[in-house]
Amino acid sequence: NIDAGSGLTRMLMEINYGIDYSQQQLRDISRNMRKGIMKEDVDLLMRSLQEGIGQISYRVQVEKERTYEAIMMGLLIGGQIKAQAEREVSGGIIDILIENNGVVYIIELKVDRSAKEALEQIKERRYYEGFAGKKCYLIGVNIDSSKRNISEWEYEVVN
Repeated sequence: NIDAGSGLTRMLMEINYGIDYSQQQLRDISRNMRKGIMKEDVDLLMRSLQEGIGQISYRVQVEKERTYEAIMMGLLIGGQIKAQAEREVSGGIIDILIENNGVVYIIELKVDRSAKEALEQIKERRYYEGFAGKKCYLIGVNIDSSKRNISEWEYEVVN
């Protein structure tokens, strides 16, 4: 049930991160994330995650990559998107993995580094190798800790 999932996500995000979404805001973010995934529009997906993360209260201490990962996972799961965090593969650990209709999104996060560095890590460690025959979007993301949000992303597609 989408309403139950978004309601639970809203409650957890408010308790843990001081994020106070209206039901409509959360629905809009969720709809845009799903639309980005269904249309293979990485920019829409990332802008939607950026909007969601942008609601974090300035009082909440957010410094580590794993905290941003947890917030992004909360948004994705609340949006009824099949996602996994910390997925182990032969080359290492994928920060966030999304699978939808034979299309895979591999997201690597970095804090105060560069999206290019995150993307290079995915390619160097060949995180995509276990998804043979599937279209894979490799997405490197940088989070600017001073802005407390996603500052840039870069992506490539491999088949």
